Parts: sequence; structure tokens; C-alpha cells
Amino acid sequence: MSRFHIDPEQVILERRKREGQFNLKSKELHWGEVIAEELIKTNPNPKNGIYTCAAGITPSGMVHFGNFREIMTNWPVVEALKARGEKARLIFSWDDFDRFRKVPSNVPENYSRYLGLPVSKVPSPENPNETYAEHFKKASEEVITEMGLDIEFKHQGKLYPTGQYAELISKALNQREKIADILWAFMSEKSQTTKGTQEEYRSNYWPGVVYSSFTGKDNTEILEFDGQFTIKYKCLDTDKTETIDIRKQSQFKLGWKIDWPMRWAFEGVNFEPGGVDHSTYGGSFDVASVIAKEVFEIEPPFYQAYGFINIKGNEGKMSSSKGNALTPKELLEIYELPILKWVYTRSMPKKEFELAFDSDLIRLYDEYDRTVFKIDNIDGSKANGLRLAINGIDQDRLQKPASFRQLTGWAQIADWNEEKLKQLFEQQDLDFNSTSITIRLEKAKNWMEQYNQEELLELLKENNNEYLSNMSDHRIKQVQQMQKFLAENPEAKISEINEIMYSIPKDEKKNMEENKQNQREFFQDIYRLLLNKDRGPRLSTFLWALDREKVIKLLKI
Repeated sequence: MSRFHIDPEQVILERRKREGQFNLKSKELHWGEVIAEELIKTNPNPKNGIYTCAAGITPSGMVHFGNFREIMTNWPVVEALKARGEKARLIFSWDDFDRFRKVPSNVPENYSRYLGLPVSKVPSPENPNETYAEHFKKASEEVITEMGLDIEFKHQGKLYPTGQYAELISKALNQREKIADILWAFMSEKSQTTKGTQEEYRSNYWPGVVYSSFTGKDNTEILEFDGQFTIKYKCLDTDKTETIDIRKQSQFKLGWKIDWPMRWAFEGVNFEPGGVDHSTYGGSFDVASVIAKEVFEIEPPFYQAYGFINIKGNEGKMSSSKGNALTPKELLEIYELPILKWVYTRSMPKKEFELAFDSDLIRLYDEYDRTVFKIDNIDGSKANGLRLAINGIDQDRLQKPASFRQLTGWAQIADWNEEKLKQLFEQQDLDFNSTSITIRLEKAKNWMEQYNQEELLELLKENNNEYLSNMSDHRIKQVQQMQKFLAENPEAKISEINEIMYSIPKDEKKNMEENKQNQREFFQDIYRLLLNKDRGPRLSTFLWALDREKVIKLLKI
């Protein structure tokens, strides 16, 4: 059989030209709407009348913040299609029929004995009643559902065994030499030298592997294919041979660059984003696109590359190699749900952005609130509902939310007491939605305790006797006056506490600057006795909001 010729440079040139003609930027439309309109224009008759957007990963760990961008690059497109009266779905493929390639650092070392099995067959290290794949899939699906994302999950470990892919697999097996030529054309010279000659590569190449019936692993060699559905293979671990029918036995798995376009054909995929690792010119997507056309006789889906996401303020905690990359569930501990959606969808897909865990989190909340206010009040009326949804903004969200900036500071002053915090907002004559405090208080507390501990305010458990031993009798008497006032006036307002607080250290015989110094020293004494810090929040508000019994105890000297 003669070689199949493909020019990778021409493939790349055509892709560059196609991408150069398409501009995501629009003053009137969100980028998700731009993609949706392109899909409708170029493919007005999708398979079964439904536009299919796709994402997926191998469940070798939880869906983390990086994987989640693939879902959130699909979501605005699906929403925009539906808003235009089209039927649309988002499918998420769990590639749990992939081999178990590597033992993560958070998994016992003896799991190396499972290398080569499909991940759907590897036992869970935590639950004997479920598999390795099920453990991660279940937890991920729960949080994705909690986020209100309408996703249809596909489990390849279940689909392959049903034989549903048999016709397409047979097509790939019958054109294995063509596929080999395509893969060879896109290989670097260095890679080619490790494969022998092109003729040797073509004659030895098979577009997938067989999982052995004898060991369950993929250390096998395909010996024959009958041109329809029967494969004969040899298990290299046991030296045994077997003949299988791919319509009935769940053992054959296509390689990644063939499996990808095969599923495009099977599902009728119209749109699929991918990370920069798959998006390089001449990389996975370009190879899969050629195989889609030449082997499965379909046009590849509209493809959109998306950029990496960086972490700001949490670099020390997160590491994929350690198996502790942050998950959407962990993000929701500090991000309000619509804000998290907005953070993912506001930037162009190719643009990298940062998830804030430091003080920039406060800035993000402020920016989000300003964005909602602006959209809600364009020309004095509600903006288009789709624009709100596309930007991750729930148009039925609570209006006049409590400022996250103010709430974070004041919540500590109120010792995270919700009712006390609401009273504090009221006393400052702030117009706020009470329920927003309930929602954001938990986020603020999680953020401070998990990622911003150095800024936490925590009352001492016992009297600060070390500091007390160095105080003069005069300054001790001042503190005793403050303690007595707080004990005898449990209902004192902030303004009343503020007045007595400034009057106690004031000496009528001294000038203004001298009294200011006296007041600073008095305030410092209070902060030291309560927090063992030289300064803290506005003292009158702090004393009003704190647990009064704790304050009286610490100031009882």
C-alpha cells in the first residue's frame, strides 16, 4: 500500500488563516455569543438538531481550577446558543478507559502494581467499595452539579465496553497505515529516529491497544485484525494469545489522537476548547483534525484554545504534582458562586488570568459588585438577561450586597458573630442586603483562616501579664476605668464608647499634642492587653463588637 501524503505546514497554514479571519472581540457581544453565532452560521444543521459542546479529562485526580477553565469556556457558548433558540448540550467525558500511567504522590507507592490497567479498574485508595476513577468522578460531579452547570457526563470506561464505538474503531483499524502516515508527518525528526523507518513504523503501527484478559493490563501485542471486528492479540506478560470481538468485549482502546476525533464523530461535537498544550500548531488538535477528515470523514469541531490560570497568594499550597491542586469546591469556600463564574468568563479564552487568594480577592469582589451595578442600571433598566448570564452574573442575585472589603474587616471586630455584624452595618447607616452578609461572612472567614492568617485578629486566651508587668500605675488605672465603664454599660453605643475612650487619657493641663500622645499610649495598652499587638481595628467599634465578657476579663488588671 502506498504512503498517504499530508503536508503539516499546509495544515498549519490553513489553521492560521482560519483563526486570523475570526475575531472574538466585539463591543456588543460577549465572546461566548461570538462563538455561538459562528457555530450557527457555519453549521446550521447540527447532528440530531443539537449543538454539542465538549470537554473532558482522565480522572486521575479531582477536577482542579485549571481543568475547570475547559468547562467554563464551554458554558457561555452553550448559554448563548440556547438564548438564540437553539438546542445545545455540554458533554463532559471522563476518559476513565485510559491506562493508569503514574502513581501520584498522594497515593500509596504500592499502587505501581496497577500501572497499565485502565483507571476504571484501579481500586480507590480511600474507599474499597469504589474504583480509583469513581472516587474522583463522584466528588467532581457533585460540586459541578452544586454550581448549577447543566452537564451530561460521559464515562468512557462504560461506553467502550458496550460496543457502541465498534464501527468507528473498525474504520480506524482498517486505515491504520493511513493514520500511521499522518502521525509520522507531524512527528519531529528526533521522534522519527526513535521509530525506525517510515515503512517499519507503518507496518508495525496499530491505532490502539488491547487490555489483556489475563492480566487486565495493556502490555499486549496485536497480531491480526480480520477487517471487521475481530482482533487476535498476545499478552506479553503471560505469553498467552486470545481472539476478541470488539463489539462484545471491552478490551480495545484507541490511542488519544485517534480516540479524540472518533468521539467527535460519535457525539457530533461542534465546539471543543483545549489547553495550550493541545493547541500548539502541529500539535494534538491539528493531528486529530486531519484524522477526523481523512479517517472518520467529518469536519473537526470549532476549536478554541484557552490560557493557563495562575494562582496569586497561594503559591505554597497548590501543586498538581503533590496531588493537592485546588478544586472548584475549594474555590467556592472563598468565592461566591456567581463571582467565580464571572472570574472565569470575563477574560478572553486565550488570556491568562489569576485567581486571587491574597488581598486582591477583596478587589475582585469590589470589581464584581461594580460590574453588576453597571449592568443592572444601564439606561435605568435591566440589561439584557443573557449578558448577565454570560458574564456569570445571576440577575436574580441579591441587590445592594454588603461590601466584602468592609465585611472582612468588621467581621473580625464582631468576632464573626453574624447578628453583631449586621448591627454594626446598621449603626454605620449603610444600605445593605442582610442576606448578603450571611452568604459572604462564611467566605470571608474561610479566606482569613485559610489564606490570610497573618491578618487574623484573635483575642488572647489569658491576661497579658508580661505586658502588664511593665505598665505604670497611672496607665493601669486608665485601663481599669475603661474596664469599669464596659462592665457597667453593656448596652453602650459605639459613639458612647468612643467618647469615654478619648476622655480617660485626656489631661486638661496638657496641650493637644501631649494629649494625643497620651491617647495613643492608652489605645496601645488596650490593644496589647486584648491582642498583644500595638494596633488594630478602630478601637471604639472593636470594643463594642467584641464579646463583652471576654473583654472585661482581659482588661481586669
